[in-house]
Amino acid sequence: METLSETMPITEPTAALEMVLIREYVSEHTPRYPLPSREVEHIWKDALLFAALRLEEIAARAHMLDGLRDRPKCM
Repeated sequence: METLSETMPITEPTAALEMVLIREYVSEHTPRYPLPSREVEHIWKDALLFAALRLEEIAARAHMLDGLRDRPKCM
């Protein structure tokens, strides 16, 4: 089985995570029977939006944690 890094050149730090999120969304929302191309396109667009929103959520959490670490401690 190929790994994600073997099948896709990584150009951004979050590219691999984005691809994992997209593939996960598509696999969870695609039925086992064939779909019309319009519905397949809709699923892929939803997957891209889902991945973008999840990456923003992760970035916001990281930013919040950085802010908590940099905050002076009250004694």
